Amino acid sequence: MVPLETEEYIIREVRKHWYFLLSRIMVTLTSTLFPLIAYAAISIFMNSSEYTQSILYTILILYPLWLVGAWISFFYFWTDYYLDVLIISNKRIINIDQQGMFNRKISSFPLEKIQDTTIEIRGFIATYLNFGNVTIQTASEQIGFMIENAKDPELVKEIIQEAHDNTLKALRIKNV
Repeated sequence: MVPLETEEYIIREVRKHWYFLLSRIMVTLTSTLFPLIAYAAISIFMNSSEYTQSILYTILILYPLWLVGAWISFFYFWTDYYLDVLIISNKRIINIDQQGMFNRKISSFPLEKIQDTTIEIRGFIATYLNFGNVTIQTASEQIGFMIENAKDPELVKEIIQEAHDNTLKALRIKNV
């Protein structure tokens, strides 16, 4: 994980909602059935010629490779889900963005630099399952960080705001 500074501790780790991992897993599991459906359809609807038998044997031989591809795509989705994280600590916000299997982008900024935190919840499913986008704006022109489809965005915004307020109070006390 990310090395923390002295006297720094993690308040909250924010990830995408589980719905996105589950939906990708369901698509992957469904895709494992396609060769079996093709095998069944060919064996039922085509005559049992030598050509049909060679197609069926080819499907049976290639099916394990298809399953390996599905397994690899599952791990790719799980890795992306698990390693994409926004960490809120008592001193800074750290964004870890997993981009593919072997590429990761880590960036952070101090809590006192936060200008605005915005949440956006779009659609029926997002409202019902309580997920949405959380955007954290700093004083610069660019968006500080955005975590898409975060679980419980209102709570995330409250935690960020409270950590920001506590940091500003500590800075005022330190400067007095």
